[in-house]
Amino acid sequence: MAEHNPTILIVDDESSIRETYRMILGPRYSYFYAENTNQAEKELTLNVFSLVLLDLNMPDRSGLALLPFIKEHNPDSSIIIVTGSGSYKASLEAIKFQVSGFIEK
Repeated sequence: MAEHNPTILIVDDESSIRETYRMILGPRYSYFYAENTNQAEKELTLNVFSLVLLDLNMPDRSGLALLPFIKEHNPDSSIIIVTGSGSYKASLEAIKFQVSGFIEK
């Protein structure tokens, strides 16, 4: 049986950030990208992800609004929120969805 690389969904509206994650994490993972939450929902219905790297400030709506959808369609995915403008309130909301990490850019 062939081994499959863990799959990561990178949800960020900045292409340079998406590419930076891919470069840092390296070739041992498979990557899917979404530049808004609508694209992310589409990917989450089509694929199973080991990890979702999620930006809070997205062009169409907050990344927090995507958390229930992630948990419904990929309940075993780990979620790490990476944001340039984190807040205490946002981190409390993320905890409700068992987010694995909350990191400021």
